[in-house]
Amino acid sequence: MPIINFLAHNSSDQFAGLSNSVYCSINSKIHLTSNIWTSTGLVNSAGGTIKDKIVSEDYKPEFQALQKLCNLLHSFIKDFLMVCILQKIAETIFAQLEKKL
Repeated sequence: MPIINFLAHNSSDQFAGLSNSVYCSINSKIHLTSNIWTSTGLVNSAGGTIKDKIVSEDYKPEFQALQKLCNLLHSFIKDFLMVCILQKIAETIFAQLEKKL
């Protein structure tokens, strides 16, 4: 399910340590904690469900968790490949030594 990260313009320090980043997806349940736009009903404790997302054309999603996973996999694969290469080098050296004996 696609995830979008909503980033606040404030720092976490400005709101008693609450995160300034929230991950949501389509069908996520949300509740407001302050009056945002009272004339339209966007008031404290109003709840709803995310049905769709509208973003600007220059929006670039920040898949931080996915990026961390990719970095971890990249590191694992790199280490695994290094072990395979070293093993192949060792096998080649041992094969050459056996031929000489």
